[in-house]
Amino acid sequence: MRKLMAALVAVVGTLLVAATAQGAVTVNHFSSTTQVGPISVPDVGCGLPVGVLAGTDTVAGQFVQHDNGSVEVEGTDTFAYRVDFPNGDYFISPSATTHFHFILSSPGDTVTVGSSALDRGTLYDASGDAIGTVTFHDTSYTTVAQGTVTVSFDRFFFTCK
Repeated sequence: MRKLMAALVAVVGTLLVAATAQGAVTVNHFSSTTQVGPISVPDVGCGLPVGVLAGTDTVAGQFVQHDNGSVEVEGTDTFAYRVDFPNGDYFISPSATTHFHFILSSPGDTVTVGSSALDRGTLYDASGDAIGTVTFHDTSYTTVAQGTVTVSFDRFFFTCK
């Protein structure tokens, strides 16, 4: 998400120059879907071993070029994924969704995008029986200055039942 957010801020910054020059109000929509994984997932606690994650990440939203030259961006990042464990157990999260919103007032603005997510999924044993739930808690902040990520903070933890 951080790389995509930096790219999005850079594109919007370019559009900001065009919007300022034209003085028009325009709404544009965007969407991008990326296959993620397989990647190794570290020991998250809860008695689960290291697993392998694969999924689909979809970012979609809109940006509005206002007549005052500013650009407002809002959207969602939805991540549907599965983690497979060596003993045959697996975890499925159908849709971890994070919302984002920011405004660029002028080209080259520094933008900080913060988000928090609470993602609940089901843990299954090797035979497909539900054996518990895992909740992923995430808080992140990313600062982009002139198209470059300058600060990135991500704090996450898991709880299990």
